[in-house]
Amino acid sequence: MRKSKSQNQLILNHLTHKGSITPAEALVTYGCMRLAARIGDLKNHGHKIETEIKTDQLGGRYARYWLLKKSSRKATAVMA
Repeated sequence: MRKSKSQNQLILNHLTHKGSITPAEALVTYGCMRLAARIGDLKNHGHKIETEIKTDQLGGRYARYWLLKKSSRKATAVMA
């Protein structure tokens, strides 16, 4: 039986291959309701992630996250 990837692994893989992610994208794509917490986990494991606060057309604010540079750890090495 294959073990499924953790949300941390999925988010890091997304950042590596697609460049950035928002909470709405994380919810729809991975069912992740607490993206900021997952980003905090990744930062605590040494990944360099930048945050930009954006404003949507209705004035709502949201964050967009992206990797600043390649991290020294591989996506498969992220703790669950």
